[in-house]
Amino acid sequence: MLEFHKYQGLGNDFVIIDGAREGSGMSAARVKEICDRNRGVGADGVLIWLPEENADGRMVVWNADG
Repeated sequence: MLEFHKYQGLGNDFVIIDGAREGSGMSAARVKEICDRNRGVGADGVLIWLPEENADGRMVVWNADG
């Protein structure tokens, strides 16, 4: 089971995933599954937060098409 948050604003919606907790092993196929509005959560993209050694973190952005 994938733990996530979904946020929307100004007509866009994104799934937010904590990569420190869920891991950073996201693939284009998995992003397409998540973003599918008929069979998945439905979103315009997936944002993954990852810890960073010299900063609070970094964000990896995946578009809905993977």
